Amino acid sequence: MADRRLENKIALVTGAARGIGEGIARAFVAEGATVIVSDIRDAEGERVAASLGGAARYARLDVRREEDWARVVEEVMREHGRMDVLVNNAGITGFEDAGPDGAPPAHDPEHATLDAWHAVLATNLDGVFLGCRAAIGAMRRNAGAAKGRGSIVNMSSRSG
Repeated sequence: MADRRLENKIALVTGAARGIGEGIARAFVAEGATVIVSDIRDAEGERVAASLGGAARYARLDVRREEDWARVVEEVMREHGRMDVLVNNAGITGFEDAGPDGAPPAHDPEHATLDAWHAVLATNLDGVFLGCRAAIGAMRRNAGAAKGRGSIVNMSSRSG
């Protein structure tokens, strides 16, 4: 069997309840990592974590909320003593939900509301900033051979 490149690594993946984030979580587990599957879609996130067995668990994390980052990162540090990898994958397009009146989504600048635009920015920009800040602080406290080290992967897409 080939060496597993993430053997014994602890990884937090945001937006991991479906799509690319789910694929990343699955690939990381296959490479030997323990993965914290995080999202705001609880049922889907729990399903993904359960399907990965003991190598994963689900943690609710709204990337827009500073207190969620503090809670989840502290849980990771308490459970594992370190965080080796953060994948900032969560993102939205603004097309996810039309308003109750069928209002156009946020990427239609002519008709989008400022609140809808702010939701996109809070998730796609503030979420990455908050994640990096929380992860850097945790990685500086890493124990053992990982002391002061870690990797952060920031995903970006026109589609959220």
